[in-house]
Order: sequence, then C-alpha cells, then structure tokens
Amino acid sequence: MDNLGPLSVTSLWNRNKDSLFIASSLSLSRNLKNFPFPSRLATSDKKHIYQLISSQLHRKNSHLKTAEGYTLCGNDKEWIRDFFLLQEPINQLQHSEGIAIDAKAKILALINAEDHLHLYSTSPSNQLESGFNRILALENKMNRSVDFAFSNRFGFLTSNPKYCGSALKIRAFLHLPLLLNKGLPRGDQQALLYSNFQGQPYQDAEHTPSFFTGSILVLENNPALGQTEESALLSIQEQCEQFQHAETLLRNEMKNHPTCMIKNEIARHFGLLKHSWSLSHTELIDAITSMKLGIDLNLVSGHNHTLLNMILMSSGKANLKKSLPDIEDINHQRALQVQQLLKRLRLNT
Repeated sequence: MDNLGPLSVTSLWNRNKDSLFIASSLSLSRNLKNFPFPSRLATSDKKHIYQLISSQLHRKNSHLKTAEGYTLCGNDKEWIRDFFLLQEPINQLQHSEGIAIDAKAKILALINAEDHLHLYSTSPSNQLESGFNRILALENKMNRSVDFAFSNRFGFLTSNPKYCGSALKIRAFLHLPLLLNKGLPRGDQQALLYSNFQGQPYQDAEHTPSFFTGSILVLENNPALGQTEESALLSIQEQCEQFQHAETLLRNEMKNHPTCMIKNEIARHFGLLKHSWSLSHTELIDAITSMKLGIDLNLVSGHNHTLLNMILMSSGKANLKKSLPDIEDINHQRALQVQQLLKRLRLNT
C-alpha cells in the first residue's frame, strides 16, 4: 500500500475496553447528478467521475490519499475490506475505480464501486455518533462543489433502491454469547429482532459463513423512505442498549454459579489459545470471545478486554500478511502471535 503512504491504524483497536460492544461501522452512499450508476457508466464518464471525486476529496480533506484499484494488490484490498468491516467486494476495483483513505484510517471512500461515492467510518466500541459526524462533515463539504443525485420523493438516489433516502447504513457488532447461544433456543432468537432491524451472524476475515461466529450479532438498520439520519442512529443505539442490558443480566445471574457447560467451553478455548500449533481465524474468534465471557464470569484472568478486542479485530489473514509479507503458514503464525500476546492469561480454577 506504498502509493497510499504509511497507515497508522494499530491504535484504533487498542482503545476498546468494552465487554459487549465490539465495533461499529457507518457508510453514506452518494451518486452524481445526471450520470448513470457505475455499472452503466461509459468509460469516459467513469474516468471523469473518478478524477472529479478524487480531486474534490483531497481538496476537502488533504489527509486523504487516493489510489485506483489496479494499483492495489489483492492483499491490500482484503486488508481494507477487513479493517473497515465492508460487506461490498472491492477485489474487482480496476481503472477509474478506487479508494481514498487517510493516514489514520478514520475515513475510507470508495469511488465508482456500487455507487459513485461510498464514505465509511469504522470505530471501536459504541462510537456511532462520532463516526457519523465524521463522514457527514466530509459529505457536506463535498456537496458544496458536487451535485449529488437527490429526489424530493425518494431522497438520495442509490444503485440499490433499498438504501434510497438518507442512504445511511449502520452496523453494530455486539458480543452476546448468553443471549444468543445460552439464553434462548435458536428458534426463538429471531424474536429478539424488531421489524426495523436486521440481525445477522458475523463473518470472519476469511468470510467463512457460520452460525453467530464468536457469538457476535451484527445489528443493521433497515433504511426507510422519510427516515432521518438522526432517527436511524437513535433507534439502533436504543436497540443496542436493550441487547446489552439483557446480556448483562444473564452474565450477572451466571457469575456466582456458572454452568458446567460454560466452564468446559471456556477451558477448552483457553487450551486452544495457549497450546495450538495452528489457529484458523474462525477458531480464534470463537476462542477470544470465549475468554471475554470468562473475564466477566471471573473464570479467566491476566488480561483485559482491551487486549482481547485488539486481537479479535486484527488477526485476520490480510492483516497478518501485511505485517509479515513473507509468511507462508498463516494459521501457525497466528497461533504463535496469540501465545506471545496472552502469556499472562490464566484459567481460574
């Protein structure tokens, strides 16, 4: 990622002390007025839009560095996707398609992907409002010199009609092991989700489908015409608080009398982290989140949630290959790094 300059991002995941709120992600989608969506753009129009948006982004925020997709290697694209918790594939970005990112990775812009412009912000813990204000401030500056496609009836127009309106997507990553896997039968878990939200399992950095990997629920807003950004933020914050309150109650009840099943699961994951020769990313997520539960139940000691959250969010394949480009056995190296970081981890018997 040399053409984007050095990125100073490690500290982002070193600041989250939260037991339940793992991360939050927000994005705004915008398209230029009088132009088709990217999939229908002529080559000349796509080049014009890329040059216009990239130049305006740099003028509004001089810390943003842009790069066309073809200049980024596959691992760089995977790292960006993992770090910003993107759902959109970016591996296919080529000429007149690309990204803009600042040195501290506080803001990411995708240019000519699904829409002409996607603005992203990812934050540790529950920092939805500050993340939203960050990308909204940049969007407001852009809007002074670029005409975005807007309809009085449908709001901001997007390639996916679902997001027309505010074109705001909010995602919250919550660790809810007792609520999801212990407190309710699987068939009743959907009863937790209100009609204006979507709940889905978390996918690891290798994008492996699993039933609530690490007992992490990804809560996402369901955009609706006429809904303001402020009301969407408030609604998802309230829903997150309800989930966290319910999980906390279950943990408090179990703290004095943890079940044999919980103690066995935490002990097995403890052994996996301390002694494994090889750790897949999915295994790591399950084991680290199990240790997070163990801390709150006084079954594990020696480290805090800050370190565990950092390991959880920075141990994907792309991140390891970025720090160790010559690495061959990713899973073995992951196991070694985790053992070094968790030297003081103890199982309370």
